[in-house]
Amino acid sequence: MRQIVTSPSGAGSVAIMGEVAHESTDLLFGAVTVAVDVAAGLVSVQGERIPTTIVERTAEVPLQAYVPIGTRNPGALRLPVGGAREWLRPSRGRLSRRSYRVRARLGSADLLFTPRSPTESRLVRGTSYRGDNELGGFARMTGGAVVVEWSREVSALGATAAAAEPSSGEAAVGYAMAAAFGTGARFSLASLIEGQGTRRRHGDVRGSGHRVSVPGPCFREGRCVGLGLDSPRLPRSAARMIVAPDLPCGLIRTG
Repeated sequence: MRQIVTSPSGAGSVAIMGEVAHESTDLLFGAVTVAVDVAAGLVSVQGERIPTTIVERTAEVPLQAYVPIGTRNPGALRLPVGGAREWLRPSRGRLSRRSYRVRARLGSADLLFTPRSPTESRLVRGTSYRGDNELGGFARMTGGAVVVEWSREVSALGATAAAAEPSSGEAAVGYAMAAAFGTGARFSLASLIEGQGTRRRHGDVRGSGHRVSVPGPCFREGRCVGLGLDSPRLPRSAARMIVAPDLPCGLIRTG
């Protein structure tokens, strides 16, 4: 049985057993369908003018609830694009935004998918972001739909120029990485809880000798509410506090 729910933007969401597929219209590449089957460990991207692209979980590994495809272990993932297997290397995803980068290689061309805000990631042509090599910005919405805004202009060294247009393969890989790994760096707290041998008791989050708290508007009634997570209760105080401005949502690490 297939169920289609149309969003206010006109995009459709299709549910088929364990698979959820989101249909949208890309301004450059026309109709695009992004399907995610968490149980099967499969993300697929298909469209009118893009190659079919898949991110597939290929090994039995402990699943990470904050990762849409279930793991960021590069040894347990593969990336076929148009039938050809390509190189894929997600970083581990810990506390820094940099750890949420995903690298891919399409033929001989390098791609980088890296957070640019707590909720969005940029697709970059190359191995690092220089300012003039951004192809577009991606956001994975609640429910799994992927929204993209292709860059029109880029800036570097005070100069502005027209942005490079992504190839169909680059676009497909961008959609696939957004759907498989999420966008931005808002999952950092969950990664600490699940990925560093932490224990959940009496509201404490302990790992590697640190305790974690979330200040300001992210912290309400003893719960973290700013990272898009159902996080456990966190302690309000600690003896020593170290501000880490590179962390999403102003996360503060205490020790």
